[in-house]
Amino acid sequence: MFRRKNPEEAKHYEVLEPASLHVLRTHEHRALGYMRALVSGVERRKDRPEELEEYLRRVREKLAALEQLVSSEYETIRKLLEKEGGTVYYYELRRMEEGDGETRIVVDSGLMVIKDGRIVYRASL
Repeated sequence: MFRRKNPEEAKHYEVLEPASLHVLRTHEHRALGYMRALVSGVERRKDRPEELEEYLRRVREKLAALEQLVSSEYETIRKLLEKEGGTVYYYELRRMEEGDGETRIVVDSGLMVIKDGRIVYRASL
């Protein structure tokens, strides 16, 4: 409706989608945590250049792998939605799991596609 009522202004928005403040805040919190960890890692190694370079190399490798995973999962979800429909949900999961004589907390977050009350795809990101 905004695009229809304000075509001149709307043409400048590449993306204009409804958003959940909870999801945005969660991602912001996570991104800030990653940045804090990166700065902390650099500060701890700043007086040891070889160790710092190795640390940054590992960070770059992890970022590249994560970018590839996210890109692949988003493309899979996009194709699924085009083909079968459904709704994309962001999820955060925290549950207790028992096995091998011990109990552990499982923590996960990502995206899932739900259609007709069923999870048809889940992407742990």
